[in-house]
Amino acid sequence: MRPRLLALLCSFAFIGLGPLCATVHAVVIFDDDFESASYFPIWGSSYNQGNQPLLSTNFAHSGTQSVELINTLPNQRTQSFLLHPLDSDPGTGNGGGTHLCFGQVSVWLFDNGAGSTGNLASFNLGSNGGPDGDLSIAAPEAGNFYTFNIHGTWSTSTVARTRDWHLLSIDSTETHLTMSIDGITIYTGAGGFPFKYIQLQMDGFAGSPAAQVYWDDVHASFTVGQAVPEPASSTLLAAGIALLSYRLGKQ
Repeated sequence: MRPRLLALLCSFAFIGLGPLCATVHAVVIFDDDFESASYFPIWGSSYNQGNQPLLSTNFAHSGTQSVELINTLPNQRTQSFLLHPLDSDPGTGNGGGTHLCFGQVSVWLFDNGAGSTGNLASFNLGSNGGPDGDLSIAAPEAGNFYTFNIHGTWSTSTVARTRDWHLLSIDSTETHLTMSIDGITIYTGAGGFPFKYIQLQMDGFAGSPAAQVYWDDVHASFTVGQAVPEPASSTLLAAGIALLSYRLGKQ
């Protein structure tokens, strides 16, 4: 854990220091199987009309729990989502989401609405911290095939929806973007789309039935890219890393 923390801090400092030293990109791993007693504080949440995300034992891809996003009110506009800033401390969720990242993020979705219409369940990567995302894979409110979004442009994939667990994956680097479902590529092309948070979302609309979907086993492997530091923060961070390196060396 300490070497991983040190490597991550070094990557932040080198980005901020610019020409004083070469940039080092530390690979950071984030995993959550939702087996804890609460999804807080790793995930923040937002919801309206009482549709609070819940940990559930109804369905689980692994272990005994998943997180449930639910729409309890048919025929109304509803929204609920969980959000995790990727440049936060993976153990606590603390962090301001100030660093853009490149890498691979995946999650398992139990598509409980397959064969029906009305609710939208979406896995989003974004850079603005709000609802919806710059990159998304979704079980749509209408239609029997999964859809995907690249900066506001939605397209329909050739992967059919079924009432089962499905692996949704987005791999976005400085040179390429690949989206897949269950290992089937639904989009590949030029990249350069950084992100700084993971979002699991569910929307209801006029005409939507009551429904619920389940998410499990989030995995992210990413590098920290462009930083937005506070003034003079690179100097303070470099000093902190020097102190941390000294203390680790003394142990």
